[in-house]
Amino acid sequence: MDGRAGEFPDRQPPSPVGDPMKSKRKPGAMSLWTIIEALQARLERQGLERDVIDAAVVTTLAYAVNGAAGRA
Repeated sequence: MDGRAGEFPDRQPPSPVGDPMKSKRKPGAMSLWTIIEALQARLERQGLERDVIDAAVVTTLAYAVNGAAGRA
């Protein structure tokens, strides 16, 4: 078998539905979750407790959202 399409007639090709969304992100751009994880890791390296880290993340996100709304 060399993987030709005719060998597996019941197998569907991958769906391209998510492809347009994936291509919109610029190379090197960070997602919100990546930013949050990086912030959490940095605070963990500094020795902060988990509940303090969670509170810092929530406070930072609230400030970002409210700050963005105030500038609009």
